[in-house]
Amino acid sequence: MDQQLSQKVENAILWARHHLNNTGYTLKCLGFVEDAYERSNGIEMFGGDTAAESAELYEAHKNRGIPPKGSFVFYSCSGLVEGVLRHWGHVGLALDHGEVIHAWDKVRIDSYLEIERLTPAPGWSRPVIIGWVPVEHLLAGSRVREWEQSFTIDCGDILLREYRMQDVDALVALTRQPEIAGFLPDWNVPKAQRAEWMMNYEIPGNRQFLQAADEEESIAGMSLRLGIISKESGEFIGWCCTRIKEELPEPNREVMYALSAKHRNKGYMTQAVLGLCIYLFGHTDVEELNAIALTRNPASSRVLVKAGFVFEQTLELENQSYHCYKLRKKG
Repeated sequence: MDQQLSQKVENAILWARHHLNNTGYTLKCLGFVEDAYERSNGIEMFGGDTAAESAELYEAHKNRGIPPKGSFVFYSCSGLVEGVLRHWGHVGLALDHGEVIHAWDKVRIDSYLEIERLTPAPGWSRPVIIGWVPVEHLLAGSRVREWEQSFTIDCGDILLREYRMQDVDALVALTRQPEIAGFLPDWNVPKAQRAEWMMNYEIPGNRQFLQAADEEESIAGMSLRLGIISKESGEFIGWCCTRIKEELPEPNREVMYALSAKHRNKGYMTQAVLGLCIYLFGHTDVEELNAIALTRNPASSRVLVKAGFVFEQTLELENQSYHCYKLRKKG
């Protein structure tokens, strides 16, 4: 399996695990496994209307034995849905070592063989395994699709956009650039760790922040993490974020940023910082913003000065020397 396909599998499984014990997919087993791939990877798949139809369409009966990671595992079963008795089938998403995550009475994990022994709902037959379908077959013909409208800020040559799961690879690659890792070593973490943070903290945190801003509520303590997107290529080329940094004097809301080495000296970083500051002053209760730049990173200081920040002082933080800047809301 190539690296790109492998990442889609990891994204889908992470999304599925995040929904463990969810009861919203009862009687929607096919919707659950398709959502796992589609919503975590920004794609649209094309299968049957039911698990039974998809099993036939994908020829699941041709593959038996322990299902490989990322495959769909199909079962034959019939039952009543809204008074209609039909062969609906059942399907789950294969994990490692023969385990399958699937929507039953709730989203749960079982051995692919133990699923045949589960007690069915009243009026339903027990599931009997048909076989599995490899991920290469499942995603053949899939196409890119935005499932949810992403929050964006138009900054001129670039966009600021809220994080998506499909940004994980690009974000990891950026944090490994020597020009970024040298200043932000704590951002350089394994891909699995980055994906977990993205799924469980960063994306939910963004939605919480944006909802509070939309409802004109306080964003105190919340963070907003935005990717810098090239309008020309659509690439994820950096990030511009705001968060609370406890080490700074109150009010201690910080703006922080980084940009790919190959996209520097084009004015992109200043556009991004200005765009975020204008949004924060215009749509939230923020009155004052902080930013810091390592004294050994004059390029970062130049970005802040161009964006209107004013130098305040030099501080020692975490055994390093920083220039500290402030920007206050006008009027």
